[in-house]
Amino acid sequence: MLQENQLDPINLKRRQITMFALVATNVADGVFSALIGNIGSYAYIGIISLVASVACIVLWCRFDAAARGSKFTGSDVVWIIVLGIVGVPRYFLRTRRGWQLVFTLCGLYLYVILFVASIAGNSIANALITTFN
Repeated sequence: MLQENQLDPINLKRRQITMFALVATNVADGVFSALIGNIGSYAYIGIISLVASVACIVLWCRFDAAARGSKFTGSDVVWIIVLGIVGVPRYFLRTRRGWQLVFTLCGLYLYVILFVASIAGNSIANALITTFN
């Protein structure tokens, strides 16, 4: 396993671009959600956003594995697509050791907690809007 300063710079750059694409996809989804609201066509945008997000996560893991000199197998892709909350930590367990693994998993689960909180906040806001309209 390669040390952090020995990673392939080209795949690190690809990894950064993919992470930017993931953030941009989620921001665009939020903007469309706010603009379109509860119109039925939003479901299609939500599905497209979900597919794009999963594709970005798979690509990020692929580029990360290439940068680290690790394998990224078809089973990794299946785990991430079918059950990302398990698949991504499974990938991290295979490619990281020690404190790097601990910090990575803590950051990942903090992101999940914030994501769930944002969904809950959105649901509460929609309920309040519906109640007062």
